[in-house]
Amino acid sequence: MTIAPKLTERAAAERRYQNERMVHADFEMAPFTIAWEVTRACAYACVHCRADAQHKRDPRELSTVEAKALIERLAAFGNNPILIFTGGDPMMRRDLFELIAYATEHGLRCSLTPTATALPTKERLEKVREAGIRRIALSLDAPYPEVHDNFRQVPGSWQRTLDILHRAQEVGLSVSNMRRFSIGYMIFHKARHSISSPRLRRCIGGSQSNGSAPNPLESQSRSRAQVFNMQMD
Repeated sequence: MTIAPKLTERAAAERRYQNERMVHADFEMAPFTIAWEVTRACAYACVHCRADAQHKRDPRELSTVEAKALIERLAAFGNNPILIFTGGDPMMRRDLFELIAYATEHGLRCSLTPTATALPTKERLEKVREAGIRRIALSLDAPYPEVHDNFRQVPGSWQRTLDILHRAQEVGLSVSNMRRFSIGYMIFHKARHSISSPRLRRCIGGSQSNGSAPNPLESQSRSRAQVFNMQMD
């Protein structure tokens, strides 16, 4: 599925490189992809979340020194796996840029899955790109804000997600499908009749009957909205 009709020169080159690499990749070498939940901190309460997200970072999270030691162990696999910085919201860690740069220096190919809050500004996206992020993952669960926002339990998250997508493209980050840019799988059974909507095609530039969804968990949505614009602790 083509997500963006127009890619920056850098993003297009990265896409060509990765496509070519997949042709010759040895999938017998493991691990091929590592998803690292670097924090449980997150402003959201997504219906599908299994990370026990919370508003503040857990004091038991790895320190910067411990995180770098883990990166060294991952690099020791020797096959340059993809390392996905995820969470929670990975951008809630103040040392995120340092960890990305360290992982890149050790030969890991880094991706990022930020939550659609106020944190992924254009400046921060430029900074993660400079640190070594090759692509980011954003989740858009439906072509209609009410469906997506109910699933994420944060009003306004649908529009914020699109804003971040456009910012990422502006700074030259590659934004692709699945864990790079995902049409939310977990909500598909609720919104399967709307995933093919022309509106979704217009929003993200892809090729995809009107639909609606119930409006559950409104009280939780309002409480999460209070921390929607939070900054890092």
